[in-house]
Amino acid sequence: MTENYGACSFCDMPLTSDHNCRKSGIAKVGKPIYEQSHIIRFFSYDHLPESLQEVSRPFGILALQLDMDLPAGPEKSAGLRKLLEAKDCMVRAFVEAQ
Repeated sequence: MTENYGACSFCDMPLTSDHNCRKSGIAKVGKPIYEQSHIIRFFSYDHLPESLQEVSRPFGILALQLDMDLPAGPEKSAGLRKLLEAKDCMVRAFVEAQ
């Protein structure tokens, strides 16, 4: 039986050891399961208009990949927080240019 560690912030499917996120394009097959950082939910982009999704999506994919690959700790948390700030800046820059 596969353990369930909550839902993926990107596709809402259960986070399991064989999770393959269709929305982010990141496959976790064969990797050990991890507990997703709480900040990852702020990188979701499905709720945005398509034009803003194009700006936000690369940040969400990178955040999820880093969250899966790096060990939990204060530096990872700080890095993800700064990546979120960068994403927000780029979305605002795009909106201002419209």
